[in-house]
Amino acid sequence: DGFWGMVYEHSAGEAPSICNVFEALTEKVDAMPPLDENLVPSHLPAPEKLEWHLSEQSLNDIREAIAVFD
Repeated sequence: DGFWGMVYEHSAGEAPSICNVFEALTEKVDAMPPLDENLVPSHLPAPEKLEWHLSEQSLNDIREAIAVFD
């Protein structure tokens, strides 16, 4: 539902333990009773579109990166 998640940097050696923690957390959250209230933070302002002012060099770097992106 987009209300929680987990972000971390990992190495291959620690991935299994992180997955175990995530699975345990998921089970606990799924077992919780549903909330009656709407959790969408309506008191926050609506998102605003960002306007970027990039130099021609930056735009060229982006175009070059797009061209070679695999």
